[in-house]
Amino acid sequence: MPNSTHGADSPVPRLPTTETALIGTFSRGPLNTPVEVDRSQFQSTFAASPTLTTSSAAEIQANQFFDQGGIKLFVLRIPSTQPFAPAFIGNATLLSGIHALSPLSNLRLLLAPELPLQSAPDFDASFSALKAFLLPRGIFFILDPPPGFTSVTQIQDWVDARIPTDAGFCALYYPYLKVKIGTQDATVGASGRMAAIYSQVDEASGIWKAPGGGGWPLLVVDSSPALTSAQADLLNASRINPIRSFVGRGILAFGARNLNRADPEDLYIPLRRTQDWIASSLKRGLSVSAFQENNSALWASLRSRTEEFLTELWREGALIGDRPNNAFFVRCDASTTSAADLAAHRVTVLYGLALLQPGEFVIRQLQLPTFNPKASPP
Repeated sequence: MPNSTHGADSPVPRLPTTETALIGTFSRGPLNTPVEVDRSQFQSTFAASPTLTTSSAAEIQANQFFDQGGIKLFVLRIPSTQPFAPAFIGNATLLSGIHALSPLSNLRLLLAPELPLQSAPDFDASFSALKAFLLPRGIFFILDPPPGFTSVTQIQDWVDARIPTDAGFCALYYPYLKVKIGTQDATVGASGRMAAIYSQVDEASGIWKAPGGGGWPLLVVDSSPALTSAQADLLNASRINPIRSFVGRGILAFGARNLNRADPEDLYIPLRRTQDWIASSLKRGLSVSAFQENNSALWASLRSRTEEFLTELWREGALIGDRPNNAFFVRCDASTTSAADLAAHRVTVLYGLALLQPGEFVIRQLQLPTFNPKASPP
């Protein structure tokens, strides 16, 4: 029987915004099991030694995350005794490879530092599997460029050849960072340090704020190669985020664009992450619809709870508009739930958001199950 009081009127809880994971090969540690670690726990569980020659790219970027001030990181070790692509792609039934991340229902950000080191066929297969895993979960991915690119043209050509044009779930930073690993000088990608900045900006200002810029310098020796303003403009036009050095301001991520070159409206990292976070929070918070009869009382409850959730975000500055009804709209009624929906035991919540930068309405639709006496609730 449906339960009319099963959390139907409780507020929609916000999901965490900063949960980050890194997947790769390490010299030790549990396999295919994500483990949350701080710096000390990472060193005792996964790290080999802080040298350039003995550390994997995954270990280097995990240390970069902590060096930039990152606090907690889920580390997922995959086998190094088999080719990278099958180890990375894994098996959904066995919860191996990227599928071992499935239990992390709050995950918002992922790094895979060894992915760009693979051959073109292995990269393509792994990236395709990654996209299929991340998109329905609303998880964002920070990608590093392959090593050795010395020009803007090289990184642009690689993106055009390897990255699908609709990769809005993904961000890329160029050029490389000059850092110290042990006593050695090294040139590395920016994914680990940028992941730390994402989490710091999320905590300080909200997921709707751009990660990077003048308030969040990269704590490194330098960037290489140095970019001119014209080169930075070319990178931004290709949705690649430039890293630049400014006298008196430090080394800065000077862009916040994702890699969706197919949709001019899906341009900015914070907009993409905010939309995915809101959708994930609402989907989980409204999932009690599976215990409710699909009728006007349910529709009113879903509208009210969604409006309350979005109003709080508006008050915090996540949405633009001088009043809530200029910042968002919510519809859930007979116009969004058809006779076919009723027969299929599903309800649709339609909502629109006036998001920061740029200030345009983004329309999203959320389809939820309703009570079905012939099926187990999710």
